[in-house]
Amino acid sequence: MDALIARSRRQVAPGAVHVPDWLSAARQRELVAACRQWACGGSGCPQVG
Repeated sequence: MDALIARSRRQVAPGAVHVPDWLSAARQRELVAACRQWACGGSGCPQVG
């Protein structure tokens, strides 16, 4: 969906840039899952709750 008001990219921290609508929601979930797996050494982090 195209926004009524264009959203431009912006730097959120040195070396980190937010690019709106670059990845689909599904791709974002895949990326988060991959980062979590990497952060836990590939074995998966213990679930809380």
